[in-house]
Amino acid sequence: MKKEYPKRDDRDLLGKLVSYFSAKIKNLASLRLVKLVYLTEMAYCLKYNKRMTAIPYFHWNHGPYSKEIEIAASDVDGKLIRIKEKITQLGDEATVYDPLISAEKIELPKDVKDVADEVIKNFGSLTTKEIKEYVYSTSPFKETEKWCLINIDCLYSDYQEDERATFARKKLFQKVIRRGFSPSKVDMC
Repeated sequence: MKKEYPKRDDRDLLGKLVSYFSAKIKNLASLRLVKLVYLTEMAYCLKYNKRMTAIPYFHWNHGPYSKEIEIAASDVDGKLIRIKEKITQLGDEATVYDPLISAEKIELPKDVKDVADEVIKNFGSLTTKEIKEYVYSTSPFKETEKWCLINIDCLYSDYQEDERATFARKKLFQKVIRRGFSPSKVDMC
């Protein structure tokens, strides 16, 4: 099966998605943001059987990481969001994204907005630690060696294209976005 990537501009989409998350979640720090974008990418793959973006994610120390998210955020800094450095309660420096406009004014494609809203609904109130634990337990992350590229494409690869797998993928999407679901039970890759 040929990998299907979106035709839209990934950087523009990511900038709007970062802005959307910052408008919906107060005090959104970089570490948490990247995980929410990663979860949105995974959920989008499972729901639509294709990638939301073509950006790469790598298995870093603190979970999945993509430099493209930071680049996209800097593109909208001063327009849709304000990027600030902040000292956390633990004394660490963190990058925080504050919204400059309301979520309703951010023009996200409907399919992306719908998936982002589900991720916010199910993960937005969790702590960064809880989100990190969940992300670490997902199949693509768990099966990738440290510092390597995470294979999100495995969520819709050739061997899953029969009707039963399509049905399972839809059911899995519903479970992936629910709190308390253990993704280790669904090692599809």
